[in-house]
Amino acid sequence: MASDGPKTTDLREDLANYVGVLSQSAAATSQAEDRAAYMQHLAAAALMFFLLQKNVQRSALGRWLEDERRSYGWRFLAGNEGKEAESAFQRFAAAVESTIPAS
Repeated sequence: MASDGPKTTDLREDLANYVGVLSQSAAATSQAEDRAAYMQHLAAAALMFFLLQKNVQRSALGRWLEDERRSYGWRFLAGNEGKEAESAFQRFAAAVESTIPAS
């Protein structure tokens, strides 16, 4: 198994920040129909955490990032909560892409 270097640790922190924003946004939204989407994003974040824990190649994590990008593109999350969630995801995705080399 690969060593747990600072890059993975930093990405886990970035992912934790994204999960925190998702959780807060899900709790704060007044749009009941958006809650299921927030739960789906949280489930995807859990899988991405698993991949980070296993120190996988970017290609494996990249598939989840692309799925999440599509999800944000297809499904609009209302209000400031939705904007904050999408911005937090974009920050996490950018961190992954700048930290883990493409394989």
